[in-house]
Amino acid sequence: MTDGVVVMTLVAVCFGLALYKEVDVDLGFHLRTGEHVLVTGTIPQKDIFSYTSAHKEWPLHYWIPDVVIYWIHLRWGMEGLILAKCAVVALIFLVLYAGMRRLGIGWFLAVVLVVWVAVMARPRFSIRPLLGSQLFLAILVAWWMSVRAGRGWPFRYLPVLFMLWANVHAGVVYGVILLATISGMEILKRILSRIPRVSLQGFDPAALRSLVLWSVAGVATSALVVWVMNPLSLEGLLLPFKFYRSELFMSVIQEYGPVSFPRDLLFGVLGLVAVIAFVLNRRRVDWTEVAIAGVFGFLAATSVRVVIVFGIVVAPLIGRNLQAALGDRWERIWERRPACVRAASALLVCVLLLGGACAFVKGDAAFRPGFGFDERTFPERAFRFIEREQPEGEIFNSDMWGGPMILRLYPRYKVFVDGRQEVYEEDFWRHVYFRILAGGQGWEETLDRYGVNLAMLRHVGGDYGHRISELLRDSPRWALVYWDDLVSIYAREDERNRSLLDRAYRVIDPDGFDVEAIRSAGQVDEAIGELEAKIEEDPDSWRGRLYLGQMWLAARDPEKAQQQFRWILDRDLMDGPASALSGLGDAFLEQDLADSALVYYRKALRYWKRDTLTRLKEISALGALGRTKDAEAVVAALPRGEEQANGWSVLGQALLEAGYGARAIEALEKAISKHPRDEHLHYALGVACEGLGRMERAEAAYREALVWRADFPEVLNNLAWLLASERDECLPEAQSLAEQARRLLPGDPGVLDTVGWIQYLAGEIEAAVESLEKAGSCLGETREPGTEAIFYHLGVARDAAGDHCGALDAFRRALEINPDHAGSLSALENHGQP
Repeated sequence: MTDGVVVMTLVAVCFGLALYKEVDVDLGFHLRTGEHVLVTGTIPQKDIFSYTSAHKEWPLHYWIPDVVIYWIHLRWGMEGLILAKCAVVALIFLVLYAGMRRLGIGWFLAVVLVVWVAVMARPRFSIRPLLGSQLFLAILVAWWMSVRAGRGWPFRYLPVLFMLWANVHAGVVYGVILLATISGMEILKRILSRIPRVSLQGFDPAALRSLVLWSVAGVATSALVVWVMNPLSLEGLLLPFKFYRSELFMSVIQEYGPVSFPRDLLFGVLGLVAVIAFVLNRRRVDWTEVAIAGVFGFLAATSVRVVIVFGIVVAPLIGRNLQAALGDRWERIWERRPACVRAASALLVCVLLLGGACAFVKGDAAFRPGFGFDERTFPERAFRFIEREQPEGEIFNSDMWGGPMILRLYPRYKVFVDGRQEVYEEDFWRHVYFRILAGGQGWEETLDRYGVNLAMLRHVGGDYGHRISELLRDSPRWALVYWDDLVSIYAREDERNRSLLDRAYRVIDPDGFDVEAIRSAGQVDEAIGELEAKIEEDPDSWRGRLYLGQMWLAARDPEKAQQQFRWILDRDLMDGPASALSGLGDAFLEQDLADSALVYYRKALRYWKRDTLTRLKEISALGALGRTKDAEAVVAALPRGEEQANGWSVLGQALLEAGYGARAIEALEKAISKHPRDEHLHYALGVACEGLGRMERAEAAYREALVWRADFPEVLNNLAWLLASERDECLPEAQSLAEQARRLLPGDPGVLDTVGWIQYLAGEIEAAVESLEKAGSCLGETREPGTEAIFYHLGVARDAAGDHCGALDAFRRALEINPDHAGSLSALENHGQP
């Protein structure tokens, strides 16, 4: 009864772990491959999906599972495919559990290990031939467990197993490695056993001969059958060696790269438990098992893709050694209990198992339970746009979108590249595809050579793919014609794309969205217009709503900003919540509700634990609330160096603006005592002292900053302004400092304003007007608070030069920015203007 309850629960748990929407983008070419084989009755020998490698041979070693995948999809759709996937996953771990039980491992230990491996392997439960390979590996391991228990099925079935396996996936190589390790270690033990006083338990001679002969026969038979059915598939079986020898694939493709912690913590813990199990059972340890664990542990450590293989192979070895080390104490205690107690205990374990699995599934936002494709990882809206517009020419696509493109747009469009690494030569990846993504020399000529008319790129934030988006955005030959939460599409600026270009985005750049740049260019209204049009076209775009909320903040309308951010938080999104929470914090801080802002910044930090920008916002909110000690603790936790210095600067500014000037200076002086050579802290102290009217202390702080960095433009500018404002005899030094700042920041309006005003004070009126007019032109149409001083100074200088009409115009521009600006009001009144 206990075993029945456990098995049913185990099947339910493993089935449930795999029941999530499909996120594997490679499914597209698997479905299309199965369709081609089933419809044409032929196995393709050359690539049929890509226009960049149509002449290349395609070592298609997984055509049988692709046919099965397509047939299931044809009959029952994605629901049937996902249910079939869940059934295969449940079968894999049921086979593994059965093998462990046949080896004599107790049900409790077997369940713990099997579920541990299943949870560890969950990200790899995708609809792809690799899953079939894992099933065959579990069968081979179960057979090995049965052989160890003395009741395995005959060796002669090995050729049958390998013949089927080799026509499913190149992962058969792991079976070969397992058999080679077992055979090699058993032969070595036979050799060592002939040495006096060396006794190693191993196979008897007849069993060893059968193992070696049938293993060799299995591998040879499988290779022969593969070659007869599809000669190129023999090359495909060697692909793992090709990939693991390639520095490029190991470094660029995540699943071929080494494990990392804490991402692969479950693997690390399982490896540690394996070591502990062997140590505990060291007197009766089987060195064949140690070798197996070592070989597969090394492979898994060097490639994330092998982690699930390691779990399937090594979990039974851990169980056997722990069982042997602990003896039969658990069984004796267990058997003494009444049957009802044993059943109740098993049921309790199963309930806890199910509850833990459900909690894990619910807390893992990357895999959404349900059927169909996960729309968060498939650019369905972009495909609908392409199908609707039917653009001419070829499409350059990110490799991530290759599989979905093959599924949705083939044969109307072929792909530039996709996830089939075996199709494209390493030189193509290195010198064509990655060079284009990185914007390397000749990237545009390469697109021209392949006849690319559209470029469909995924949003990547800042990795190697971001450069090409930036270059396309800045190029006069390309225009952004579409974007959504996943994709940006650029089209060539030529006549055949006229209908697309009429709707191009000229202000918004979704891959490098910069609120400050838009505000500085005076394009806030245009940006809001483009974003509102985007939301009207695509109401479900969280990225569009995030950007719109940020632009409403730039337009000083926090209530409208909050509406957009709250819309994002009301949806079940994988991306976006952290940005929306941070945006809500900004909106509340804009409304002087620092306590509410702090709540949302801290919620955002649950997603972005190490995000420095959000930490700085948290510091600003704490400073606005006057919570100096809490803010100092956050600053101290920032990385040493410029980031921590920025934290102190933000704290000082926040305390100053909140009216806690003395606390601001105290906090900055405390920071300087710890980091006396940090120019940023001296600069922040100077700003704080200047804000409180402590000009001598501010001057000393600025001069100390220049000791540690003589070319600090902001310090040069502030010190120049301070000296010119305080003492006439310091005008020559102030002018020299301001000119140094202008050489470092030639287009900065604030620096040009300082230069111009000092020139005015020195009596150089014409030069002052020229500098101040340049400062005004650099501002463009911006209406940032504080910039009114530039136009006031320009008005004063023009007035002194005799240009009274120009002066009045400048004063009026100052009042457009700040209607209460006293100097401009007074100047207009003196000119008799209302």
